[in-house]
Amino acid sequence: MLQVARYHGVELDPNEFRATSAASVPNASDLSQWAQNAGMWSRALRIRWSHLLRFEHTGPIVLLFNDGGAGLLVGASAEQNVVLLRSVDAPDDADAVPIDELRLLQVWSGEAILLRAARSYIAADAPFTFAWLIDLVRLESRPLRDIGIASFTLSILTILPPLIVMTVVNKVLQFSSVSTLVLLSMVIAVVFAYETLLGHARR
Repeated sequence: MLQVARYHGVELDPNEFRATSAASVPNASDLSQWAQNAGMWSRALRIRWSHLLRFEHTGPIVLLFNDGGAGLLVGASAEQNVVLLRSVDAPDDADAVPIDELRLLQVWSGEAILLRAARSYIAADAPFTFAWLIDLVRLESRPLRDIGIASFTLSILTILPPLIVMTVVNKVLQFSSVSTLVLLSMVIAVVFAYETLLGHARR
């Protein structure tokens, strides 16, 4: 757990670990909760061998063995049908050992813990790239949509008064249509009130 957290730039404090059971070996739920309390995203789950082969280019994953030990899944090869494991006590630059399905299932029953840094941490420390900008726009799509709709509406309301004035000149003054003047006056009042509300909301 400490190595995986350090890989994501987070330091876990062993003194903050709290076990909910009296067992000598901590369970996956307690370990996952420990990471969550430290501000990380963490999930304890049971996965199959076929799922492990999909973690080819991901960060380390903690595998909990049947004897109470643990190993780090640092890679996988679907072509060779092996996963790359490293001991939790090994240094970070140690070579991983390829393990096939038969050997792993002798000591592992599917318990694993997924860890990564929280989204807020990732967003704050991510480099400024075009991909980062696209992700940011995707996350803020709803506010940007609302702003776009409001801006478009204000643009329409801005060009509407000159059109109304032209209508007044062409219809009211030329044909002395009082009913048209009353209707246009009501439209102008509604447009003015709506534009005022949108302008205040945009501030």
